[in-house]
Amino acid sequence: MGVAVCLAVVLAGCADSGDSGEAGKAQAGKGEHAGSTSYQISDRVMSLDLEGGGGDVTLTAGTGPITVTERMEYLGRIPVTSHSVVNGTLRLTTDRCSAVGVCKVSYTITAPAAVAANLVSKGGAISVSGMSGAVAVKADGGRVILDRISAPTVTVNTGGGPADVTMSAMPRSVSVRTRGGELTMALPGGPYAVTAKSAGGRKEIGVTTAATGAKVDVSTAGGKTTIKQA
Repeated sequence: MGVAVCLAVVLAGCADSGDSGEAGKAQAGKGEHAGSTSYQISDRVMSLDLEGGGGDVTLTAGTGPITVTERMEYLGRIPVTSHSVVNGTLRLTTDRCSAVGVCKVSYTITAPAAVAANLVSKGGAISVSGMSGAVAVKADGGRVILDRISAPTVTVNTGGGPADVTMSAMPRSVSVRTRGGELTMALPGGPYAVTAKSAGGRKEIGVTTAATGAKVDVSTAGGKTTIKQA
């Protein structure tokens, strides 16, 4: 179990157990409520696994220990969040959202660039910048923005929102799936083995291609696809 050092709390608490859901309970009831909590992770972390309940997720490369800020918005029952470190993986989860009304937790995270990231948001946007570890993101409806990414592998799935991917180093493989949103990708160097499928949107491929190049596999369910030189 990871050790978190609480930095600041507004309405939502930071407990030694890594569970912040019960703190701020007095704010629950009728009407919309908001709260936030911030903490540092002192354990050595090699990968990040986040399963969000609908809020936005922002991950930025930084130095020093991992820092996390959770921002809650809810109507009725306060969401439960938890964090733990097991075998070098930091796991962040959101649970117990009301079935009716507003209930979401947004995360703002700063982590060393080499940390691998697996991020899921059930409705919010996901933004990742400056990371060099493997990146995998899934957004059920929000926009995905990956900027200055030097990871060897990148995987993106969106449930309807657009995806913008800018690589700062040539990857081994990139896979992007959107179910309606536009896809814009900027790639350095080349060549690339590009497979681009679209169920109706236009495709513009502006990088050097070759069958033996780094693999780029993209698919959209209707939005425009643009792959350009970075």
